[in-house]
Amino acid sequence: MHTLRTVPRRLLAGAGALLLGTALAATGTPASAGAGADTVGYVRLAHLSPDTPAVDVYLAAPDASKPQVFPGVGYGVVSDYLSLPPGRYAVAMREAAPPPPTLRCSPPRWP
Repeated sequence: MHTLRTVPRRLLAGAGALLLGTALAATGTPASAGAGADTVGYVRLAHLSPDTPAVDVYLAAPDASKPQVFPGVGYGVVSDYLSLPPGRYAVAMREAAPPPPTLRCSPPRWP
């Protein structure tokens, strides 16, 4: 059973893993020769904390109307690289919402 103190720590550990992966992807791209050639950046999402539940990840630019959403990211998931314009982005993680219930209907029974 999770206590209230361990869940935030696990989410914090997951956030740290996500941000570390993002920082490594950003520094791993080679520098271009021209100063104005930085027109594309890359980010990669990785869930590397086995004790953290699946999370919904939100990535938003300050001028964007809606964030990019990665729903239900579970342990071991590594995304492809996502190309983005260089700049600052806000990253948020929340525990993944449970899937909606499946409604099962049976045919009516006639007497």
